[in-house]
Amino acid sequence: MKIDESSFPVYEILTLFLEREPESFFRSMIDSFARVFGAVRIALYLKLEGEEVLRHWGFPSPPDPVKLAGQINDNTFFTRFDDGILGFIYVEHAHRLSEQDKVVYSMITPALERSIELKKAQIELARSRRREHQITEIAFEAFTFVDENFNFRE
Repeated sequence: MKIDESSFPVYEILTLFLEREPESFFRSMIDSFARVFGAVRIALYLKLEGEEVLRHWGFPSPPDPVKLAGQINDNTFFTRFDDGILGFIYVEHAHRLSEQDKVVYSMITPALERSIELKKAQIELARSRRREHQITEIAFEAFTFVDENFNFRE
């Protein structure tokens, strides 16, 4: 059985979406994009729950997200997540993107967007659980009293 070695980069890129923590996810993305595509600069700009997060690699200083969106050319991969509502990714290469690069990027873009949406959902769930816990704590304190024998009663 002959193994198609050209599928290894796709597999390697897709496995990075299994990462759970944002920092390890970004580090894996940098490593994979640099090795597989020859990326020289990467910016991941996210808008999650009212917070704006910019992770960047290869830039001498933090880039301006608005300016990045205007610097698209034939050696740049750029895509907006959820039409820009969630943010975008900017990947600059030392070389012009080949047709194969464009195909691989088109394959990983939906997975990348889903992982960003999953992270947003995780943040919303954590916030909801904290709120639920606070309500439970307040309700417990509001309806708890101590009787004459120092027993807690509801």
